[in-house]
Amino acid sequence: IDQLTGLTHRAVLSVPLVSKSDVFGVLQLVDTVPGRFELPDLRMAESLASIAAIAIENALLFRAVSQQRGQLRALAVRLGEVQETERQQLAGELHDRIGQNLTALSLNLTIIDQILPPEAPAAARSRLEDSMGILGEAARQVRNVMAELRPPMLDDYGLLPALRWAGEQFDKRTGVPVRIDGSNPDPRLPPLVETALFRIAQEALNNVTKHARADNAAMTLVRNPGHVVLTVHDDGRGFEQTTVTPEHLGLTIMHERAADIGAALAIESAIGAGTRISITWTAHE
Repeated sequence: IDQLTGLTHRAVLSVPLVSKSDVFGVLQLVDTVPGRFELPDLRMAESLASIAAIAIENALLFRAVSQQRGQLRALAVRLGEVQETERQQLAGELHDRIGQNLTALSLNLTIIDQILPPEAPAAARSRLEDSMGILGEAARQVRNVMAELRPPMLDDYGLLPALRWAGEQFDKRTGVPVRIDGSNPDPRLPPLVETALFRIAQEALNNVTKHARADNAAMTLVRNPGHVVLTVHDDGRGFEQTTVTPEHLGLTIMHERAADIGAALAIESAIGAGTRISITWTAHE
């Protein structure tokens, strides 16, 4: 007797659900008429069982893949956080150890220069001046490395000042001017979001150097109610999006960074029309 309908089952047809030679369930047909099922019904039930087994197997596989993808995404986010922490710590170590030692060495050389007698050999004074120049260049390079590892203005002042700094550095390095428009989000974005957007902008500018052959570039940061949009645009040679090759690895990295913070990344490009990359992050209450 069926507990739900109260009907008495007088005919039952059961067909196993099979996946890779393993039985994981049963498809069962019931009827109140004795002898209701015949050979054609069995064939139909076997076909339905086969279809159901495939559907169930695919559903289970999809669930497993989704769970693994979620775990991988969480791991990627965690690795990103660890990476940024390591960058910050390394920048601090450079400042506290290398930077202080270079400052002390510069002070010593300055003192030597001041106490060097006028009759000192010209070669010695020339070598001292050369050493001071080398030291100054080393200090400048250390400061640049520290800023690349973790720009102080990103922590102290927010995303837009950090983008302006990145644009200035890019202009000095490549000769391609970068226009920065927009306003700093107020209140500030979560640190993880600020960092991800900044790194995506850096990667986009790297692509301008590697592939675009652009004369100009621009970055725009706009905050609308509920979401923030960062756009990086160049007037370079562009590319056909259907023919992206492994050399455009930077695009993959940007997609991954955007996905880590739940942002949507869109790329618009065509031959001769430049490239526009837009990242939209939506705040979740």
